[in-house]
Amino acid sequence: VHDCRIKYGIYLLYSIRPKELEPTQYSIHIDIFEKISLKYRGSWLVPLNYSFLPVHRIATELTIPREKNGLDTCLDKNCIHGGCVTYANSLVGKSFCRCHQGWSGWYCTIPYDCTCSSDSLCIGKAANKRPVCICPVEKFGSRCLLGNLAHDIDQNSTCQNGGQYIPLNGNNALERKFICVCRKGFTGNQCERVGSKIIITFHKDIVLPESMLVHF
Repeated sequence: VHDCRIKYGIYLLYSIRPKELEPTQYSIHIDIFEKISLKYRGSWLVPLNYSFLPVHRIATELTIPREKNGLDTCLDKNCIHGGCVTYANSLVGKSFCRCHQGWSGWYCTIPYDCTCSSDSLCIGKAANKRPVCICPVEKFGSRCLLGNLAHDIDQNSTCQNGGQYIPLNGNNALERKFICVCRKGFTGNQCERVGSKIIITFHKDIVLPESMLVHF
């Protein structure tokens, strides 16, 4: 997701699933990474109420925890080549093993070869035995091997006032080829506008209390 102001509709299908006689509880596992640094920020678990996925519409809102809060780690799982992490939206402390690169499985005991580009992240293996790749801003594709032409644009001519230039994937359906992450105090599609602010000053002889209520 590149723009938090846009709602995304994604169709999910089971890639491989046996026809089970007994009902099984399925869930959707969601990982969040920072786009620039590729730093891991947390995971969410969204349960499915029906085994037949196409009839289940899922509307969920992900609240990304503040970076200073850190990750909620746990000790209830023996993760051989990884670490135990608690889901960010779990009220009962449900956890999972987050595996190191090159390892997969419930307890990170299954090795696999990473064929993603060298500047990307491998975070697991899909059902088709291909690695799941997290691409840097200038790459896209299933293995992050495709270059983004929008990244070659002069960033100073697109994002103003020190805004961070983020190219969008080459296969996205949006007309915009990039977005700008603005510095504090600036706004607009290209950070071209100064954000609204109110400066309040008091006479030096006025004794200010510890707190006050200001109404506009």
